[in-house]
Amino acid sequence: MIVPALKSYLDESSDGGNKEVLCVGAILANEVQLPLLENAWLERLRVPDDIPYFRASACDGVHEPFFKL
Repeated sequence: MIVPALKSYLDESSDGGNKEVLCVGAILANEVQLPLLENAWLERLRVPDDIPYFRASACDGVHEPFFKL
């Protein structure tokens, strides 16, 4: 029996007290799909958006780079 191998990348962000989850994301892909996803993501990162970093507390409190939004 052949079992396909998949790579997964998972991340979550929550408030300082870990009481509320702000965002949960995951990518599950095989060796054919993953390079396509990675290339698309790297291309998107090249688009300027004036948000130099993401920190859940800054996004949740709408301050630091998110204040202008």
